[in-house]
Amino acid sequence: PDARLNVVETLLAGDGSQIVLIGVDEGGSTLNLTRQDVRTAVGAAAAAMRAHGVVAGDRVAAWAPNVPEVAIFALAALSIGAIVCTTPTDMAPDAVLDRLAQVGPVLLLVSAQHLYGGREFDDVRSAEVIAAGVASVRGVVRLDRWDEWVGPHAGAPLAPIPLAFDHPGFILFTSGTTGRPKGVLHSHDTLGRFITNCARHWSVQPGELLLMPSPVTHVTGYGFGLEMPFLAGTRTLLMESWDAVDAARLIEVYSVVGTVSATPFLQELADVAGRTGARLPSLRFFGCGCAAVP
Repeated sequence: PDARLNVVETLLAGDGSQIVLIGVDEGGSTLNLTRQDVRTAVGAAAAAMRAHGVVAGDRVAAWAPNVPEVAIFALAALSIGAIVCTTPTDMAPDAVLDRLAQVGPVLLLVSAQHLYGGREFDDVRSAEVIAAGVASVRGVVRLDRWDEWVGPHAGAPLAPIPLAFDHPGFILFTSGTTGRPKGVLHSHDTLGRFITNCARHWSVQPGELLLMPSPVTHVTGYGFGLEMPFLAGTRTLLMESWDAVDAARLIEVYSVVGTVSATPFLQELADVAGRTGARLPSLRFFGCGCAAVP
């Protein structure tokens, strides 16, 4: 019970050449990140956080779309003992502030623009409102200025600090499907056990690819999209936004074995498969919960 460790050391150990995250945006651009790419990026981001004065026990938050930088930001925070909270970009500033006011983050990662359903959304004004509305915030990082933020710290070694086994790691909010969203505090241990148990139940094997259309700012997208690759040796294909036709295409092109998302997505994917004759032979499971399957 008195052991001290840091989960990031375990998550980022292993074959550095293995591709763990694949980011695909609506324009078709693809970004592949290996475990070593992530390890290097996390070291730089953690150094940048320290330069902002972030210390163990502080909260940091992300208001961002499904992009690999969210994983790097979160892992960097965990490596120095900070607690991570995330919220999606489809949420209005008032709703975001309702959550972040409960958390009190000192550092924000915010979106500047994102694509959804073929439309480009300018997030700058909303980001400004969110940053100004949280009294605890001491620093703001815009996604379009990510390289400027981490650049001065390029090459900084990854140096996770030892923490108690039950040290808090995440405050992730429920979706609000059946009531007011509630913040759920996870330790490194609780979320990790949940993810690894699911991986065993679904018989997910190292190297297999999961499609993640769920927002990585929700516990589903974050846990199965951004943590499972490092806990179970899987890979994640991040969709910037949900589109059933594109999802069917990605499943076939990349031989996706499973996904975890909302029940309407399952219905829409099944409709596309029935309409187009797509067999999706690689897809073994579609994990979903809370709302009833249509």
